[in-house]
Amino acid sequence: MIVANPTLDRLLPDLLALLDSQVVSLGKRLGQMQELSQAMLDRSQERMDELLDEMEKAQQEQQLADIRLSAMRTTLARAVKVPVASFRLSHMLNLLPPDKSADLQFRRQQVIELAQRLRSEHMRAAVLLTEASRVNRMLLEALMGSAGVLTYGQGGTTNWNRRHGVVNAER
Repeated sequence: MIVANPTLDRLLPDLLALLDSQVVSLGKRLGQMQELSQAMLDRSQERMDELLDEMEKAQQEQQLADIRLSAMRTTLARAVKVPVASFRLSHMLNLLPPDKSADLQFRRQQVIELAQRLRSEHMRAAVLLTEASRVNRMLLEALMGSAGVLTYGQGGTTNWNRRHGVVNAER
């Protein structure tokens, strides 16, 4: 049900601007995450370090943006007399005229899609790191000697004593 609410009309441009900044921020963070995955594949430690510094700064910016969004959410919830904990943008869509509702829905959908893509890219990077860690651990165990690592020779048979590493760490 659409009811004229001057407070909503006044706050809507600010909300749309906040959502636009979220879209830009999420896009930036998604790009950083994709670059980080590529830097891991390229084994570019220097680029990974640069990206991790950039990502830390982006996270700090995101925290400030989250505070601004939370304050806006509180203000909007009070304006429509809905408990803050249950207030959602989808609720607000029903309170706006169709043209304004469409603008809000468009930005809302962008944020949702970018957040999902960022979550997916984050999982991809986490899997990549986990796999790299596993391979590195296996290599170190093979080099240093460990009964838990099975290695094979050219003919497909085990041909060295696994209890003694290739590298003597005691020398």
